[in-house]
Amino acid sequence: KCTEVPVTYRRRVGVSKVSGTIRGTILAGHKILWTIFKLL
Repeated sequence: KCTEVPVTYRRRVGVSKVSGTIRGTILAGHKILWTIFKLL
């Protein structure tokens, strides 16, 4: 049996350094793809 428990939380403050900019998104994607291909 499951019960839902209400929790309080605060929203994050500020902007993400990675997904907040196009450059950050591209660099993060490049790093992820590089790691995947390196492991193959």
